[in-house]
Amino acid sequence: MQPETFPRAVMRPSPLRRRPLPPTKPRRSYVTSTLPNRSLQSPARNGCEVYPPPHKTSIKSTAYRLSRLLGDARRVWPGILSSVLLGVLLLGSPFAGHAQTCAEDSTAVNNRGPALAADCTALLGLKDTLRGTASLNWATTENMNDWDGITVSGSPARVTGLDLSQQSLTGTLPSGLNSLTGLTTLNLNNNQLSGSIPTLSALTSLRYLYLNNNQLSGSIPALSALNNLWTLDLSNNNFTAGNFPTLHSSVSGTLTHLGLHNTNRTGTFPTLSSYSKLA
Repeated sequence: MQPETFPRAVMRPSPLRRRPLPPTKPRRSYVTSTLPNRSLQSPARNGCEVYPPPHKTSIKSTAYRLSRLLGDARRVWPGILSSVLLGVLLLGSPFAGHAQTCAEDSTAVNNRGPALAADCTALLGLKDTLRGTASLNWATTENMNDWDGITVSGSPARVTGLDLSQQSLTGTLPSGLNSLTGLTTLNLNNNQLSGSIPTLSALTSLRYLYLNNNQLSGSIPALSALNNLWTLDLSNNNFTAGNFPTLHSSVSGTLTHLGLHNTNRTGTFPTLSSYSKLA
Protein backbone atom coordinates (compact mmCIF):
# COMPACT_ATOMS: atom_id res chain seq x y z
CA MET A 1 0.00 0.00 0.00
CA GLN A 2 1.46 3.29 -1.10
CA PRO A 3 1.71 6.05 1.38
CA GLU A 4 -0.79 8.80 1.12
CA THR A 5 0.53 11.86 -0.58
CA PHE A 6 -0.64 15.37 -0.10
CA PRO A 7 -0.55 18.02 -2.69
CA ARG A 8 2.42 20.35 -2.32
CA ALA A 9 1.43 23.74 -1.19
CA VAL A 10 2.10 26.43 -3.66
CA MET A 11 4.16 29.12 -2.02
CA ARG A 12 3.36 32.39 -3.54
CA PRO A 13 5.69 35.27 -2.85
CA SER A 14 4.27 37.85 -0.49
CA PRO A 15 3.71 41.19 -2.03
CA LEU A 16 6.50 43.72 -1.33
CA ARG A 17 5.63 46.50 1.08
CA ARG A 18 6.70 49.70 -0.53
CA ARG A 19 7.49 52.59 1.72
CA PRO A 20 5.43 55.66 0.99
CA LEU A 21 7.36 58.32 -0.77
CA PRO A 22 7.96 61.49 1.25
CA PRO A 23 5.59 64.24 0.34
CA THR A 24 7.01 66.56 -2.19
CA LYS A 25 7.34 70.19 -1.14
CA PRO A 26 4.92 72.20 -3.15
CA ARG A 27 6.37 74.90 -5.26
CA ARG A 28 5.60 78.50 -4.42
CA SER A 29 3.52 80.37 -6.84
CA TYR A 30 1.91 83.74 -6.64
CA VAL A 31 -1.39 84.40 -8.19
CA THR A 32 -2.32 87.99 -8.59
CA SER A 33 -5.55 89.16 -10.02
CA THR A 34 -5.81 91.69 -12.75
CA LEU A 35 -7.97 93.88 -10.56
CA PRO A 36 -6.29 97.18 -9.68
CA ASN A 37 -4.75 97.54 -6.20
CA ARG A 38 -5.90 94.14 -5.01
CA SER A 39 -4.13 90.82 -4.59
CA LEU A 40 -6.23 87.73 -5.10
CA GLN A 41 -5.08 84.57 -3.37
CA SER A 42 -6.70 81.76 -5.34
CA PRO A 43 -5.58 78.16 -5.71
CA ALA A 44 -2.76 77.84 -8.19
CA ARG A 45 -2.68 75.26 -10.87
CA ASN A 46 -1.14 71.81 -10.54
CA GLY A 47 -2.15 71.56 -6.89
CA CYS A 48 0.48 74.03 -5.73
CA GLU A 49 -0.14 76.06 -2.64
CA VAL A 50 -0.58 79.76 -2.83
CA TYR A 51 1.73 81.91 -0.63
CA PRO A 52 1.32 85.55 0.36
CA PRO A 53 2.24 88.16 -2.21
CA PRO A 54 5.89 89.28 -2.38
CA HIS A 55 5.18 92.61 -0.72
CA LYS A 56 4.57 90.87 2.60
CA THR A 57 7.63 91.27 4.91
CA SER A 58 8.90 88.19 6.65
CA ILE A 59 10.11 88.12 10.25
CA LYS A 60 13.63 87.39 9.07
CA SER A 61 13.79 90.43 6.80
CA THR A 62 12.31 92.63 9.54
CA ALA A 63 15.00 91.51 11.99
CA TYR A 64 17.66 92.21 9.38
CA ARG A 65 16.38 95.73 8.81
CA LEU A 66 16.26 96.39 12.56
CA SER A 67 19.85 95.24 12.92
CA ARG A 68 20.87 97.59 10.13
CA LEU A 69 19.10 100.49 11.81
CA LEU A 70 20.74 99.72 15.15
CA GLY A 71 24.11 99.57 13.45
CA ASP A 72 23.54 102.96 11.85
CA ALA A 73 22.48 104.38 15.24
CA ARG A 74 25.67 103.13 16.86
CA ARG A 75 27.69 104.90 14.20
CA VAL A 76 25.71 108.15 14.29
CA TRP A 77 25.05 108.68 18.01
CA PRO A 78 28.72 109.19 19.05
CA GLY A 79 28.95 112.04 16.56
CA ILE A 80 25.73 113.60 17.81
CA LEU A 81 26.80 113.32 21.45
CA SER A 82 30.22 114.81 20.72
CA SER A 83 28.58 117.74 18.92
CA VAL A 84 26.28 118.39 21.88
CA LEU A 85 29.23 118.18 24.28
CA LEU A 86 31.24 120.59 22.14
CA GLY A 87 28.32 123.02 22.09
CA VAL A 88 28.06 122.85 25.87
CA LEU A 89 31.79 123.49 26.25
CA LEU A 90 31.76 126.45 23.85
CA LEU A 91 28.50 128.05 24.84
CA GLY A 92 28.16 126.97 28.45
CA SER A 93 25.21 125.38 30.07
CA PRO A 94 21.64 126.25 28.99
CA PHE A 95 21.43 128.50 32.07
CA ALA A 96 24.66 130.38 31.38
CA GLY A 97 22.77 133.33 29.93
CA HIS A 98 20.91 133.93 33.22
CA ALA A 99 22.99 136.19 35.48
CA GLN A 100 23.25 135.15 39.09
CA THR A 101 21.93 137.45 41.78
CA CYS A 102 23.70 137.94 45.09
CA ALA A 103 21.42 138.15 48.11
CA GLU A 104 22.51 140.17 51.12
CA ASP A 105 22.53 137.06 53.30
CA SER A 106 24.56 135.02 50.79
CA THR A 107 27.99 133.71 51.68
CA ALA A 108 29.57 136.14 49.21
CA VAL A 109 28.01 139.31 50.67
CA ASN A 110 27.70 138.12 54.29
CA ASN A 111 25.11 140.75 55.32
CA ARG A 112 27.30 143.73 54.48
CA GLY A 113 24.65 145.82 52.79
CA PRO A 114 22.72 146.17 49.54
CA ALA A 115 25.49 148.19 47.85
CA LEU A 116 27.93 145.27 48.12
CA ALA A 117 25.21 142.86 46.99
CA ALA A 118 24.76 145.02 43.85
CA ASP A 119 28.53 144.98 43.23
CA CYS A 120 28.53 141.20 43.67
CA THR A 121 25.73 140.77 41.13
CA ALA A 122 27.51 143.09 38.65
CA LEU A 123 30.77 141.16 38.93
CA LEU A 124 29.09 137.80 38.38
CA GLY A 125 27.34 139.27 35.34
CA LEU A 126 30.61 140.34 33.69
CA LYS A 127 32.73 137.40 34.85
CA ASP A 128 32.50 135.22 31.73
CA THR A 129 32.95 138.13 29.31
CA LEU A 130 36.07 139.30 31.09
CA ARG A 131 37.85 136.03 31.81
CA GLY A 132 37.43 134.32 28.43
CA THR A 133 39.22 130.98 28.86
CA ALA A 134 40.83 131.93 32.17
CA SER A 135 39.54 130.81 35.55
CA LEU A 136 38.05 133.01 38.27
CA ASN A 137 36.68 131.74 41.57
CA TRP A 138 33.86 134.30 41.78
CA ALA A 139 30.73 132.58 43.14
CA THR A 140 27.93 133.27 45.60
CA THR A 141 29.21 130.41 47.75
CA GLU A 142 32.60 132.11 48.25
CA ASN A 143 33.15 135.14 50.46
CA MET A 144 33.98 138.17 48.31
CA ASN A 145 37.08 138.85 50.42
CA ASP A 146 38.49 135.64 48.91
CA TRP A 147 37.54 136.35 45.30
CA ASP A 148 40.40 136.58 42.80
CA GLY A 149 41.61 140.18 42.45
CA ILE A 150 38.77 141.74 44.48
CA THR A 151 39.21 144.25 47.32
CA VAL A 152 36.24 145.05 49.55
CA SER A 153 36.47 148.03 51.89
CA GLY A 154 34.69 151.10 53.23
CA SER A 155 31.49 151.68 55.12
CA PRO A 156 29.13 150.83 53.65
CA ALA A 157 31.16 148.01 52.12
CA ARG A 158 31.92 148.34 48.39
CA VAL A 159 34.20 146.74 45.83
CA THR A 160 37.03 149.26 45.70
CA GLY A 161 39.68 147.27 43.85
CA LEU A 162 39.72 145.02 40.79
CA ASP A 163 43.28 143.82 40.14
CA LEU A 164 43.59 140.95 37.66
CA SER A 165 46.94 141.76 36.11
CA GLN A 166 48.80 138.84 34.53
CA GLN A 167 45.88 136.43 34.90
CA SER A 168 45.78 135.23 31.26
CA LEU A 169 42.42 136.88 30.65
CA THR A 170 41.34 136.38 27.03
CA GLY A 171 37.92 138.05 27.02
CA THR A 172 36.81 141.61 26.40
CA LEU A 173 36.11 144.61 28.63
CA PRO A 174 32.42 144.36 29.59
CA SER A 175 30.22 147.43 29.86
CA GLY A 176 29.25 146.26 33.35
CA LEU A 177 32.50 147.70 34.69
CA ASN A 178 30.82 151.09 34.65
CA SER A 179 28.38 149.96 37.36
CA LEU A 180 31.19 149.39 39.89
CA THR A 181 31.06 152.98 41.05
CA GLY A 182 33.08 152.32 44.21
CA LEU A 183 36.22 151.35 42.29
CA THR A 184 39.41 153.24 43.06
CA THR A 185 41.71 150.74 41.30
CA LEU A 186 41.17 148.97 37.97
CA ASN A 187 44.23 147.00 36.96
CA LEU A 188 43.92 144.61 34.01
CA ASN A 189 47.36 144.98 32.47
CA ASN A 190 49.46 142.21 30.91
CA ASN A 191 46.63 140.00 29.66
CA GLN A 192 45.22 139.14 26.23
CA LEU A 193 42.11 141.28 26.39
CA SER A 194 40.68 142.39 23.06
CA GLY A 195 37.93 144.64 21.80
CA SER A 196 37.34 148.27 22.67
CA ILE A 197 37.24 150.15 25.97
CA PRO A 198 33.64 150.72 27.13
CA THR A 199 32.57 153.96 28.72
CA LEU A 200 33.85 154.39 32.25
CA SER A 201 32.23 157.74 32.92
CA ALA A 202 30.53 156.59 36.15
CA LEU A 203 33.80 155.63 37.83
CA THR A 204 34.42 159.06 39.33
CA SER A 205 36.29 157.58 42.31
CA LEU A 206 38.84 155.82 40.10
CA ARG A 207 42.45 156.69 40.85
CA TYR A 208 44.46 153.93 39.14
CA LEU A 209 43.59 152.74 35.63
CA TYR A 210 45.94 150.15 34.10
CA LEU A 211 44.92 148.65 30.74
CA ASN A 212 48.39 148.49 29.21
CA ASN A 213 49.95 145.50 27.43
CA ASN A 214 46.80 143.97 26.01
CA GLN A 215 45.28 143.64 22.53
CA LEU A 216 42.67 146.37 22.85
CA SER A 217 41.47 148.09 19.67
CA GLY A 218 39.02 150.71 18.53
CA SER A 219 39.01 154.29 19.76
CA ILE A 220 39.82 155.51 23.27
CA PRO A 221 36.64 156.83 24.92
CA ALA A 222 36.42 160.17 26.66
CA LEU A 223 38.05 160.07 30.08
CA SER A 224 37.14 163.60 31.12
CA ALA A 225 34.69 162.34 33.76
CA LEU A 226 37.48 160.62 35.72
CA ASN A 227 38.37 163.61 37.87
CA ASN A 228 40.41 161.74 40.51
CA LEU A 229 42.95 159.95 38.32
CA TRP A 230 46.44 159.52 39.72
CA THR A 231 47.66 156.92 37.18
CA LEU A 232 46.57 156.28 33.59
CA ASP A 233 48.35 153.67 31.46
CA LEU A 234 46.94 152.55 28.08
CA SER A 235 50.27 151.81 26.38
CA ASN A 236 51.04 148.88 24.06
CA ASN A 237 47.61 148.28 22.56
CA ASN A 238 46.18 148.29 19.03
CA PHE A 239 43.94 151.34 19.20
CA THR A 240 42.69 153.07 16.09
CA ALA A 241 44.74 156.13 15.21
CA GLY A 242 43.32 159.24 16.78
CA ASN A 243 43.89 162.21 19.03
CA PHE A 244 45.05 162.04 22.62
CA PRO A 245 42.24 161.46 25.12
CA THR A 246 40.77 164.46 26.86
CA LEU A 247 41.34 164.46 30.62
CA HIS A 248 39.55 166.33 33.36
CA SER A 249 41.22 169.60 34.24
CA SER A 250 41.44 168.64 37.93
CA VAL A 251 43.79 165.70 37.25
CA SER A 252 46.57 168.13 36.29
CA GLY A 253 47.35 168.38 39.98
CA THR A 254 46.96 164.68 40.82
CA LEU A 255 48.23 162.70 37.80
CA THR A 256 51.60 161.10 38.60
CA HIS A 257 51.91 158.59 35.73
CA LEU A 258 50.68 158.73 32.13
CA GLY A 259 51.40 155.90 29.67
CA LEU A 260 50.26 156.39 26.08
CA HIS A 261 53.17 155.04 24.01
CA ASN A 262 52.39 152.58 21.22
CA THR A 263 48.73 153.56 21.10
CA ASN A 264 48.63 155.18 17.60
CA ARG A 265 47.96 158.64 19.05
CA THR A 266 48.30 161.66 16.81
CA GLY A 267 48.07 165.39 17.32
CA THR A 268 49.38 167.43 20.21
CA PHE A 269 49.01 166.57 23.85
CA PRO A 270 48.15 169.42 26.25
CA THR A 271 51.11 171.23 27.73
CA LEU A 272 52.73 168.91 30.25
CA SER A 273 53.93 171.80 32.34
CA SER A 274 50.46 172.07 33.82
CA TYR A 275 50.76 168.52 35.21
CA SER A 276 52.87 169.35 38.19
CA LYS A 277 53.15 165.80 39.60
CA LEU A 278 53.87 163.95 36.35
CA ALA A 279 57.12 162.02 36.56
